[in-house]
Amino acid sequence: MKNLVDAATGFANAWDSFIVERCKLCSCAIGEEEDDDMSLKLCGFCKKSPEAKRRGFLKSKVPAHSSNRNSASTRSSSNNSAKSRKKPNSALVGISAAEASREIGSRDIIRHCIKNGTLPASKVGRLLIIPVEDWERWKASRSEPPSGFVPLRSIKDILAIKSDKLSEFARMGYVPTAILCNGIGGPSSQFGTWYIERRVADELVADRRAGRTMPWHGKPLRDNLRITFKLWDKRRHPAECATCRDIWGKGGAPESFDDFILRYPPLAHGAKRHLTLPYTPGLTVKEVAIKAKCSSSRVQQAIDSGLLASIKLGTTHYISRTDATRWETRKCPTGENITSWITLSKAEKLYFFSEAELRAYIQSNKLKTKPGQAVTGHGELLVSRSQCAHLRETIGYTEEQAASKVGVTLEHFRVLLEGVDWREAPKIPLVTVQAVIKRLKSREGYTINEAAEKLGTTREWVLARKDDGTIKLQQVKWESSRLYISEPMFKRLQAALKDGQTKAEKPGVEWLPVTQAAAEAGVSADTIVRWAENKEIEQQCFAFGWRYKRESVRARARRYWITTKPARAVPPSWMNAELRA
Repeated sequence: MKNLVDAATGFANAWDSFIVERCKLCSCAIGEEEDDDMSLKLCGFCKKSPEAKRRGFLKSKVPAHSSNRNSASTRSSSNNSAKSRKKPNSALVGISAAEASREIGSRDIIRHCIKNGTLPASKVGRLLIIPVEDWERWKASRSEPPSGFVPLRSIKDILAIKSDKLSEFARMGYVPTAILCNGIGGPSSQFGTWYIERRVADELVADRRAGRTMPWHGKPLRDNLRITFKLWDKRRHPAECATCRDIWGKGGAPESFDDFILRYPPLAHGAKRHLTLPYTPGLTVKEVAIKAKCSSSRVQQAIDSGLLASIKLGTTHYISRTDATRWETRKCPTGENITSWITLSKAEKLYFFSEAELRAYIQSNKLKTKPGQAVTGHGELLVSRSQCAHLRETIGYTEEQAASKVGVTLEHFRVLLEGVDWREAPKIPLVTVQAVIKRLKSREGYTINEAAEKLGTTREWVLARKDDGTIKLQQVKWESSRLYISEPMFKRLQAALKDGQTKAEKPGVEWLPVTQAAAEAGVSADTIVRWAENKEIEQQCFAFGWRYKRESVRARARRYWITTKPARAVPPSWMNAELRA
């Protein structure tokens, strides 16, 4: 027990030797300089500072038994130290970080600039001191926005953007008239402080409220592309991946991030997905046969005829899951059917290849061929329809080819293309052309003549229904002269014709809609409809819907209100007037 006590005592004494006295004001170590005052627990610099006097740290004095000589010596030492303190290093003569923050009105900007080194600062006690020369030089480097410009951050909340994405869009050049002005005042984002013209800010807010497309919609972001680049580089497929070779073309895979951000965004979604997926050569012939529930020989026959794309590594064929699913969806064709093959002239017409291009594909084994049959003519060369479609899908279309496939003019096609999520590329992919066709079909309807012919009536009758408000004609954006009748409007015409409505006169004031008729009778709209179905009130269908005659509604309401009603039920005002009379 005695040994433990001695050990503890020795440890305590050793710990006391490591305790360092610190200044009560700046927390620096004291006792090493001559002017440090151990009795006041203040360093020589803080002892002479006004802050120590204000906080009452100077009330303790030197003990009374100290000799005058020692006091004089101490005062002399202190004076010499104070003189040395009055002449600090010129690099430390400046402004504190707190004062700099108050001057520009932003603490975050000062902290950010000190952290990234654009604003030098040195630690003096607990303060960060910025040299005067560097502070003035930094302020002179700050730019102010031109007149008529407003901070970009002022419309963040209105546009429902909570992060720094808006500043990032500006940095990428997607915000019109945006300029970078690192001014003195105001907070800044991680991408700098941006300003835009007030007019442009108002237009962006109006577009947002109207639900229109914003300038940055569908545009690539550098930070997102950097993440995608890292993922692609991590999962980069080997050189034998034929799909990657087709995607990147003759130039090969990108060698740097700058090359990647130029070539990756225009790619089709399927190509992007392939590039970032972990590499796998695909399914074997046996695995495809099990998946499609057919024989391996049938799969091999489809590969040989070109109806099922594959890559050959060594002696093994590999088929991608996408191609296997498509082949299975088409009911596993083998190429024996004559419809799976087309002539060169038909391939030129359907898939916009020239004869020279087709023969080049045949020469490079990208296109399977077979001799013609009796149906197509003996000796005529046939090519695989499926491979032609796959080649066109891979290569894409020019604008002229795409417009011809859609069946519209080039100007009309460009307008249709604006509403499709497509990033401009040298060639238009097949999926984009299919989306344009779908959009065009969604706009189709009946012309006035077609509607009249389908209804078995005259053009004048249809136009009369347009004038009286029964229908509204729709107008396409790309051709103002083209007017058509949509399917819902056509059904209105059918109903009007069925009811024998040869003209749709506007109802007079005696005919009330259901809401007004309910208010007139002091009942619910359902009650009005029930009275009409029971033939208790008079109703008539106009171009604007069903109307109910005022006099018949009042007559039925009089009978209704004769019966006893709850105390809270209130008859209509006209009935109260009749009762008082």
